[in-house]
Amino acid sequence: MRRVAGALVVCLLGCAPRSAEQVSDKFVDLYFVEIDQKRALGLTTGLAHSKLEEELSLVEKIRHNYEPEQAKPSIFYVRRSSQVEGSHARLTYDITIRQGRDETHKNALISAERVGERWAVGNFIVREGHLPQRPGGAAASPAPP
Repeated sequence: MRRVAGALVVCLLGCAPRSAEQVSDKFVDLYFVEIDQKRALGLTTGLAHSKLEEELSLVEKIRHNYEPEQAKPSIFYVRRSSQVEGSHARLTYDITIRQGRDETHKNALISAERVGERWAVGNFIVREGHLPQRPGGAAASPAPP
């Protein structure tokens, strides 16, 4: 039994996102692709944490009747940029949402910060449309609101 518990701890520590990019990618997976705010909540701090708690309270009654899986669209994303400076990072993503014949494009700016020994998502902003391309193929970062 101790070996199983020890292996579980090692896996949890080894499987936990360790970089700003890994935490941000995992957040985008959980929040956008899996539509799982509860699991994404564990990757957040500050304003991002408050935003998810508010969203969860707003959808609580709705989710008693159905789960997101029932109405889930196909969602794809690409990380377009990553800037890590010390204990702060800004990452941008293009997100494509397909449901039936409809296709919607969004972009997300994720602000990550080091909290103790781990990285966490401190804030996120979602806007309509994909990020514009800079000459040479790199994405332009959205201007802060």
